Amino acid sequence: TTDLRAVRSNRVTTLDRKEIMLSCNIDTAADLAKVASVFPVGMREIKLFRTEEDLLQGRGFGSAGLIRDEETQALIYRQAVKICGSNGATIRTVDWGGEKSPTGRRIANPALGIRGIRYSLMHPDTLMIQLRAACRASSEGPVRIMAPMVTEAQEIVELQAYLNQAISEVEHHGIKRDNIKIGAMIEVGAATGVMLDKILGQVSFVGVGSNDLTQHILGVDRLFSARDKEGRWERRFGPHNPAVLEVLCRVFDRCAKANIRASLCGELASIPFFAAMSVGAGATDLSISPRAAWPMMTVLQHLHFGRSQDLVQYMIN
Repeated sequence: TTDLRAVRSNRVTTLDRKEIMLSCNIDTAADLAKVASVFPVGMREIKLFRTEEDLLQGRGFGSAGLIRDEETQALIYRQAVKICGSNGATIRTVDWGGEKSPTGRRIANPALGIRGIRYSLMHPDTLMIQLRAACRASSEGPVRIMAPMVTEAQEIVELQAYLNQAISEVEHHGIKRDNIKIGAMIEVGAATGVMLDKILGQVSFVGVGSNDLTQHILGVDRLFSARDKEGRWERRFGPHNPAVLEVLCRVFDRCAKANIRASLCGELASIPFFAAMSVGAGATDLSISPRAAWPMMTVLQHLHFGRSQDLVQYMIN
């Protein structure tokens, strides 16, 4: 954490007085020290805890080595919520797929198939362990449970049923039911169109997954510029593409109208240029890596929100 630079607040004001909130993405419990180092007490908030990393960490990559016990998970989640205090933490249910696998075996077309909430609903025993552990952390503060790769409202309805069961099973641990909320990651095309309003009717908050959303809308790898030395690929296929910007504008507008809190998650939110485009598309809550907080604060202080909106509309049209 020695190369991290602390910020004085989790809020920043643009040149034209628009307030933008900054919160954190973390991959493991080890990242909690970075959150504490960067943000002052009372201004720490985790909007995306990618829990699958801790389920594998230090246990090898075989299914027998997964951390499945409730006690260990409860300890991890309790630490995360305690660090954030009254702001709470968003615990994303496991998202196997893409570059992550619970078995370590390569998967055909890994970005698709059985991943995200689909995996969890097909493995209810594993899901219930995670939900009970997350609910137990509510004694420390607000716990937001977020489902990844949601494509329809019925998935949230089913998750809520499992969550209700988990709450009833761990009430003797002194949990605070009012501290537990459910939300969805909006990161596939199906969730951004006709199904969006139905999904919003079932959740208390959403996270917009910039990486996967870009990948699924444009049909490109999320590491779109990895081998593009001259930037030709990056200039055309990225979160600044008009198709992606139009979807972001629609999602943030519909969330605002439904009074649903929406945060932009994913590592692309930590890149100043893409973050500025996202703010112009309506994002006023950026969940970024702790390391990106100081440079992002500096960028946003010199950003004009109204002109960013104009630029985004120009790019779309």
